[in-house]
Amino acid sequence: MHWLEKINRLYELYLRSNRTGFIEWGNSSLYCDFFNTKGAPPFFLDRLQSGFPILDKELLEFVKLYNGPAIEDFRFLGSDELGQRAIFTYLKYLPHKQEVPFAIDSTGDIYYLSSEKKVLFISPKLDERPTFICHSFGEFMEEYVLGKKYKTLYDEDEFYDFLKAQGWA
Repeated sequence: MHWLEKINRLYELYLRSNRTGFIEWGNSSLYCDFFNTKGAPPFFLDRLQSGFPILDKELLEFVKLYNGPAIEDFRFLGSDELGQRAIFTYLKYLPHKQEVPFAIDSTGDIYYLSSEKKVLFISPKLDERPTFICHSFGEFMEEYVLGKKYKTLYDEDEFYDFLKAQGWA
């Protein structure tokens, strides 16, 4: 199953949860919040494309459809209406211009698309060098957010158990 189909599945579960931000699964509640919005406004997508010529098509599609959801430890960035989770808010933390921040996690690490379209993360609090994760936004979503490599970023937890039960990990 493609990562975007997995996101659509999570969105369906979110709607069934009465948009509480928590998906009931077994004896657990998984944090998954689409914040009652669906999709970034067209003017923001135009601004994003014109500001970042290296923008990955899959990242653009994700922002277009979902505009900054939270999925477990990942808080995806989106349009300016998201305030503290707006993509343009995080540019100042990145090492080079033309890089696109797309998510933060619960520790404050920033995940971003490099000018070579690779996914890296940086920890502004620790002033560390960027760390390579994978070769594309699609791979990041498929493997690290919604797949078996989730556990390389986070410990096995209820969300990882959910991924395994879905056959995604």
